[in-house]
Amino acid sequence: MNQAFRILLVEDERIELCALVKMLHSTKIEIESVETAENGFVALEKYKQLNPNVVIIDINMPGMSGLEAIRKMKEFSDNARFVIVSAYNLFNYAQDALRLNVSDFLVKPITVIDIERVFASFIAEDESNSQSQQQAKLLKIRPLL
Repeated sequence: MNQAFRILLVEDERIELCALVKMLHSTKIEIESVETAENGFVALEKYKQLNPNVVIIDINMPGMSGLEAIRKMKEFSDNARFVIVSAYNLFNYAQDALRLNVSDFLVKPITVIDIERVFASFIAEDESNSQSQQQAKLLKIRPLL
């Protein structure tokens, strides 16, 4: 049972943003919507309005970094999965991402295969959680049967 993803892409470089949108649409991922933001401030406002279930966000952006935007988004609502994209493979970024419980960290250049792998893991996790919930419900009603 696949879910349709509501995706917010946050990238300050226009070419990168357009490439990510095209890559997403070239996959077999079931997508409900893809919205974009060019910086953390716009992303925060769109996050509040759109309630995405996946946010793909660059770290290095002018004004508000991707990490700071994630912190603020999580304060508002912690319903989304966050995927960081960065041209920098720095350990301190990875540490901060772990502290924020980010789902994945992709180093640019990103490929369609990278995107499909990330979303496949989301689908597998959702299916596993769904099966666990069904098993818990069956255990509760078993004495009644």
